[in-house]
Amino acid sequence: MSRSNVHLLDLPNEVLLIVLRKLNNISLIDRFCIDILPRIHHTVKYILLEPVSMERILLATVYPNLTERKLFNFEQQIVSKYFTGHNRIIDGTCVQNDILVYMPQLHSFSFYINTSIDTRDLSYNVSRENIRQTLVNSGQQNATSIICNLTTYEIACSIFSLPFAFDYLEDVGNIFPNIVFSYVTCLLVQDCDAFRYEFFVRIAQSFPLLKYLRIFNIESRLPVDPLTLSSDHSQSYTMVEYLHLTSLDVGYSHKDYLEQFLNETKA
Repeated sequence: MSRSNVHLLDLPNEVLLIVLRKLNNISLIDRFCIDILPRIHHTVKYILLEPVSMERILLATVYPNLTERKLFNFEQQIVSKYFTGHNRIIDGTCVQNDILVYMPQLHSFSFYINTSIDTRDLSYNVSRENIRQTLVNSGQQNATSIICNLTTYEIACSIFSLPFAFDYLEDVGNIFPNIVFSYVTCLLVQDCDAFRYEFFVRIAQSFPLLKYLRIFNIESRLPVDPLTLSSDHSQSYTMVEYLHLTSLDVGYSHKDYLEQFLNETKA
């Protein structure tokens, strides 16, 4: 095939959608949605969506054979735009009523949705068990959640499919599920309660490919007994290894956490 004859429609549908996801020029997105998607819509089986192009892609045409859809990089303001009941945590019920009900043929749905809310505005109790039940009720048995206490009155709730298919995760607090996030390279941890040493042991085990770690926590770790500073006691700590870590951001954290990473007996 000569270079002059190469056309976007010659590319596989999955590649076309990835190209679209990379586009920042609105006119190019419009042209793609107007001229190309209507011509290939009946063969599209898989869509990977970002907020910037999601609405244009979904409204461009009908996808009768769509069976797999992935959503990622959804922030609070984007979630509020596309999901009903804005003054609430996005749970399995929202996923069912605002997404899945419109795609009865969908058999694979990978998602990661994070929302935060002031608990003083809630009329119900938010718990991992309640969130899990809404996911099960919507047919998302292979999904779970993380609830993070950002402040005394603010919580963040992440719901996501398993295995976790994305490279970024935020708002991980002291309590998170005992699973391995095999693809995550960028992680934000924060909590209104101090992180213990054991927390960072779990982080190293659960995020084996971690490259970028941001710590938001102004609370000091529990006071250190002076005896633990001796060589005999320091050996009781398990060495925490982050084999791929290249960036550590502790700009919004207590100095204790930086000292922990600089202490060769601990990290």
